[in-house]
Amino acid sequence: MYFILFSSFLLVIILLSAIALLLSSIFTMLAAILTLLQAIFSILSAFLTMLSALFAMLSAFLTILSALIAIHPNKKQSLQ
Repeated sequence: MYFILFSSFLLVIILLSAIALLLSSIFTMLAAILTLLQAIFSILSAFLTMLSALFAMLSAFLTILSALIAIHPNKKQSLQ
């Protein structure tokens, strides 16, 4: 009688342990997926930062070019 009760108690403990292990595995997998998503968004952020720097350099180049055109001495003074 006590052996059956003790063995069923052990089976319940083993079942609860297996459920806890399964939940732990699921949460570990979710953490890995979130880490992967974080890495993807970090790469995307770095690419967009690089693109922003590229457009800033283009803007600086066009500003310098427009300043050089504005001070060019051979432009017409008036239309006659």
